[in-house]
Amino acid sequence: MLASGSFQTTCALVSGISQPSFSAFLPKVLDAIISLTLRHICFPNTQQKQQETKQGFYQIHGFPHVLGAIDCTHVRIVPPAATKHLYRNRKHTHSINVQAIVDHRGFITNIMAKYPGSVHDSFIFRHCTINQHFQDGRYGNGLLVADQGYGIQPWIMTPFANPSTASERAYNEAHRRTGTIVERTFGIL
Repeated sequence: MLASGSFQTTCALVSGISQPSFSAFLPKVLDAIISLTLRHICFPNTQQKQQETKQGFYQIHGFPHVLGAIDCTHVRIVPPAATKHLYRNRKHTHSINVQAIVDHRGFITNIMAKYPGSVHDSFIFRHCTINQHFQDGRYGNGLLVADQGYGIQPWIMTPFANPSTASERAYNEAHRRTGTIVERTFGIL
């Protein structure tokens, strides 16, 4: 069950309906949300969609083969009392660490929102289906643009830590401009 009676009572009061009515409608609403999610949040899974996405990113700042920009954001929560410590993030607030991949338009194509705030971004990526698909070669020469927290993988493009040449600085600038799309998406949410 997703929502307990006390949560349902609060939501019902705010909505102006009874808790039993809220409880009866909750599964239908969740089914509708899940249906929309499956239809609209989809990583490019065909050659045509992958090519469109790669072209879109290339047009932004000249990065070839990019299928998405990936990052995590912390969504503040009131943590479960028994596991409160797991939800404490590096800024000493309680959160869920939500990973999202967006396309060149800023549309979310993959999202994972199941890890507590204490979990590092790279751990989340290592345990997500998209990473496994990249490992299996499902996306060919496709790449993801990410910050340094994601570590080094053949399909992850991260910035140079200390760029020393003009080409490294140009790469970092193009990387920054390309990768900000995911941060802008988080800002909209």
